[in-house]
Amino acid sequence: MNMVTKRRAGTPATSPMERELFGTPAKRRRYEQERLIITTTEEILGVMEKAEVTRSQLARDLGISKAAVGQFLDGETNLTLRTLSDIAWALGGRLTITFGVPTATTMNRDQEPLRIRAVAARLKGK
Repeated sequence: MNMVTKRRAGTPATSPMERELFGTPAKRRRYEQERLIITTTEEILGVMEKAEVTRSQLARDLGISKAAVGQFLDGETNLTLRTLSDIAWALGGRLTITFGVPTATTMNRDQEPLRIRAVAARLKGK
C-alpha cells in the first residue's frame, strides 16, 4: 500500500504529489471534484462500450450534437443531474447516487496511482 492509500482524511499530506493534491481543504475539494468527473465519464464510457453505443448514437438518442457528447465525455462540461439521468435512460439504465464516507477499501480504489495522476493532469491543465 502506498502512502496515499494509507492516509486518512485530515492527516497531513507527505509526498510532493500529496501536498499538491491534498495539502489544503480547498485542494482536497478540487481533487474530489475532478475524481468524480473522471469516475463518472469512465463509467459512462464503459456502459457505452458494453452496449456498443457510439457517441453519434448517444447524441441522436439525447437530441444533442456529437460535439456536446464529446464535451461531457471529455469532462469539459459540468453534467447536471438531469443530463446524467438522460444519459442513463438513453443507455437503458438508471442513475443511482450514493453518498458515503470513504473507507480503506474505497480509498484504495479511488486513489489508485493512475487515477491520482489523471486527476493531477486535469488540475494542471485548468
